[in-house]
Amino acid sequence: YSVPWKLMVKALGNLCFFLLVTVAVLAVKIFQYSQHKQEIHETLNHHLNCSNMQNDINLKEEMLRNKSIDCSPGEELLEFLNREQNRRYNETKTLLDSSQHT
Repeated sequence: YSVPWKLMVKALGNLCFFLLVTVAVLAVKIFQYSQHKQEIHETLNHHLNCSNMQNDINLKEEMLRNKSIDCSPGEELLEFLNREQNRRYNETKTLLDSSQHT
């Protein structure tokens, strides 16, 4: 039983055509997958950057709160020294004023 060569050429042509279409569809799917993968990677990077920035902000706020707490004793000391300086200035001024009147 022999198959006519024209029929065989048509069958091989159709097979090659479907193979070519399959390869083209696979190429498009691979390209879409790589694009989607890149978008997911960029989204993940943006999310990580935002998370890192938020952590940095939180850390700086905590450091600022700690600095405010650390400064409280210094502020109290400055206020005390300022009061002492004013008291001594007033005492000295009073002494000078009284010595000038004598």
